[in-house]
Amino acid sequence: MLDLGVKEQPQHMQERHYQVFMICLLEALSAQLGEEYTRDMHFAWKAFDFISQVYLKERFTFRPRSSADVARIGSVHKKRSDLSRCLSSSSHRMATIDDNSAAIRIQAAFRGYYIRKLNMAYKPESSIHQQVQENLVKAWGIIENNLEAFSIQLYRRMYKLDPNLFPMFPFYVDEWTRVTHNDYNGSFMEQPANTWFLLFREVFYVDEEILSLPKMYSNISTCFLRVINNDTFEEIPKVFQRVAPYNFTKNKHGYTFLAEARTTLSSLASGKFRFRLIGSTEPLPAPESDSVNAQFVTKEIKDYYMPNKDRILLRYSVQVTEDQLITVQLGTSKTDVLIKLQILDHEGEVASSCGRGHAVLPVYIVRRDRHAGEEENRQRKRGSRPPSKDSGKDGEAATARAGTAGGKNPKSKSKKGKDNSPAHSRPGSSLDKRNEGRGMNRSITQEDDMKPQVHKYIIQALVLRDSWPLSRESWDFVLAQRNAEKPDPPDYVSESASRGEKSAGQSKSKKSKDGKESRSSKNQSGSRPASQQLNFDTTKPHWTLRIVTDASFADDIDVKRDTERQDEIRAMKVAWEAAQPGRAAKAYQSRQKFLNEHLIQVKDPEIEGDQGEEQGEVADISSSSTSVIAAEQEEYFTEPPPRQPSRVLKPFDITPYMRCGGTRIVLDETEENRRRQQKQEIFRKHKQWRDEVEKRRDMDRQQRNIAKEKQIQMAEEWQAALDKVREDINTAREAYRHTFIVQEPPEEEVIEPVKERSPSPAKGRKTSKSPKGARKSPKAKKK
Repeated sequence: MLDLGVKEQPQHMQERHYQVFMICLLEALSAQLGEEYTRDMHFAWKAFDFISQVYLKERFTFRPRSSADVARIGSVHKKRSDLSRCLSSSSHRMATIDDNSAAIRIQAAFRGYYIRKLNMAYKPESSIHQQVQENLVKAWGIIENNLEAFSIQLYRRMYKLDPNLFPMFPFYVDEWTRVTHNDYNGSFMEQPANTWFLLFREVFYVDEEILSLPKMYSNISTCFLRVINNDTFEEIPKVFQRVAPYNFTKNKHGYTFLAEARTTLSSLASGKFRFRLIGSTEPLPAPESDSVNAQFVTKEIKDYYMPNKDRILLRYSVQVTEDQLITVQLGTSKTDVLIKLQILDHEGEVASSCGRGHAVLPVYIVRRDRHAGEEENRQRKRGSRPPSKDSGKDGEAATARAGTAGGKNPKSKSKKGKDNSPAHSRPGSSLDKRNEGRGMNRSITQEDDMKPQVHKYIIQALVLRDSWPLSRESWDFVLAQRNAEKPDPPDYVSESASRGEKSAGQSKSKKSKDGKESRSSKNQSGSRPASQQLNFDTTKPHWTLRIVTDASFADDIDVKRDTERQDEIRAMKVAWEAAQPGRAAKAYQSRQKFLNEHLIQVKDPEIEGDQGEEQGEVADISSSSTSVIAAEQEEYFTEPPPRQPSRVLKPFDITPYMRCGGTRIVLDETEENRRRQQKQEIFRKHKQWRDEVEKRRDMDRQQRNIAKEKQIQMAEEWQAALDKVREDINTAREAYRHTFIVQEPPEEEVIEPVKERSPSPAKGRKTSKSPKGARKSPKAKKK
């Protein structure tokens, strides 16, 4: 008898336990051995299953003496299948007798071959026996190194396949107290003050539904964890900025776990972190590799706040050559500004986040444009693409937030063990292995995402509720920046025309020898030239946009200012200039001529001069405390404050355009009396018309009342006539009826003769007068 630890159980439970045990054993072996689980290895374990099944079914308490016994016992329980079942699923005809006979012969021949092979596996002197023994010893050597984890995995599969087997073992009562966890260690580099950065970001996949709790351990007080469902881009609920226990279900694109942090006024030294994923059972959600990704490239863009009528803070286009995950963060110099950060695809919102002075879009999958028939060409060309050596650089003031990520901590194993099957390795600190890094991108690209589609991604930010007012000084700076960005009118059209002619030459010069864009071309994709970025004034109202990508995909994303509308206007003006040469110059000269003729100088009033002198004296006398109070009470505006212009257009003379209507009417006393009488006449006519309407309404009401009375009187007359006719008819009917009624004798005289003749109760009943409409008595009928 094969001992599986269930001798005390009934026979049917033992057989069920054995079946489940062998099914899960083969599955666990396939998962544990991996490529070592070959066809010969499978046959070896099938032979093991055969011998074990023989022991179980035949109830042998001793070892079979020969292979003939094994062959005889193994052939007893085989059943022949019907060929009609096989043909019904693949053919529209039923199997004939010849077909069944042929199928039975083939099955018998194969069964005989298989039994003979199993028989040879039982013979010690056969080559098959040696091969089976070698495979079993080889498999046991691999299993023995990780026996505890393999056993837990085997029993876990059994309990999932048949939960009724669990109570058969005494340790099932300890299941509710079992906890397992995985640790992922990493480090981060030194970070400057007043910045935002990611510690790690990794996609975890769930094989089966599980209740799990992620925890983040770090020495950064402003660090917190986010978990996002990549299918819906919804964030897992949090309690007090900590991720709550969540029931993770299997999905298509997995769950993204990321940790973000912010530095305060002081810089942050380099350090380490630990991410722990706690669950009640295995397998826990796990990434494709045994470590988390902590190597990123942050594209950082800074610019001044320029208010506009649409309340648009910024607008940047994103183009990618490979599908990848991005994280977008926006911060403002004013901490209480209500902002909304959006990602648009063809002007339709696909992701958004609101915040006060700080907004984050944790994860979004940006997909490249796909056209019909290009996927095969890209797969052939992908292997020949040279690696990048400057993936950490970026022209838009990009800074590389790179760190190192370690694998699972060996001490993080639970006391009962865990499955440490080999996984795909993630590239470590090497950024040159782009082909290996691209393997990580395949996990977020499924077959449904390979459909031909063109994307147009825009990162846009809005200022909500006019929550970013500016002071007069800030408005002066904004107007100065706008005037500085405007080109000179005479040179504008010529520059636009020459830009279109030189576009082809410039695009060729931007290509390097290896076919890639040079880094100098990417410098122009930022918000401002490099010279202005170096002299950036952080005391002015400004914002900072950060786009975080994986280090291996830094060159596959291009972020630049969205100037599509400006380019359309510029192209339209260039087209006008091409159709009518000199159009812009003539328009500019015409406008300048008009302004020179109609602008007048505004003289400064004396009051303003006096106020300026008084303000100068106060400014000299005021102390530092009064200046602070004045700064706090400074007035802010959501629109440009009104200013006294130095030159204005002179008042427009409308006299030549006035049309004279005859003699001028002067509003004197006579005219006022005439208009008053005219209004009184209008009031009198209206009152007269109103009285007439009321009179007509009263007459109509009286006529309706009279008509009602006539109707009632007519109805009463009709009712009286009807009653009279009914009475006459009833009188005649009663008179006619009485002619047929016969006077009957008294009741006593009639009852006695009846009793003498027939004592029966049926004939001794009293006869009463028939009611109205009833049957007549027999005597009346005889008459």
